[in-house]
Amino acid sequence: MRDMLPKSLILSIFCCLLLCGCAYHSGNNSVLSSLPETVYVAPVCNDSIAPQMQAVLSAQIRKNLSQCPGIKLVENPTTADAVLTVNVVHFGQSAATRMSDDSVRAKTFSINVRANCSLLDNKSGKYFLRNYAVEASMDIRAEGDYQHRKSQAISQLTLKLAEKIGDAVCNPW
Repeated sequence: MRDMLPKSLILSIFCCLLLCGCAYHSGNNSVLSSLPETVYVAPVCNDSIAPQMQAVLSAQIRKNLSQCPGIKLVENPTTADAVLTVNVVHFGQSAATRMSDDSVRAKTFSINVRANCSLLDNKSGKYFLRNYAVEASMDIRAEGDYQHRKSQAISQLTLKLAEKIGDAVCNPW
């Protein structure tokens, strides 16, 4: 009888673990099945003072979403399960640091961009995302060719925004 006790105890623990393991379900399954399969990316609107950012941002969003598993991009909004709209609402720069002996000349500028995105379900008319704010910022040095550095920074900022928008659409929960 003593030999049976450890074997039965081990067998009972094994069965409990097996049953508990079978009862586990990932929380994302039900959510992911409700996400759209096809998405139309509307041309980005630009209500900020950012120079011609919308075309670059639109292309980067499409590229980012094309890598999202389970979502297919379509060219026609009427054939899409959902429509993604993005509006750049803010572009700004401010002095990030100043020289201690010169109150006029800034050494580093902080550039930031903010956009609102919405993902509308074409079938129900309800939003998966509505005016979801995404923001990206970076610092650039004012030395040398500042305008060139600024245009490079804008390109990097749009890439960061596209990644954040892609994350919001592909992994909202």
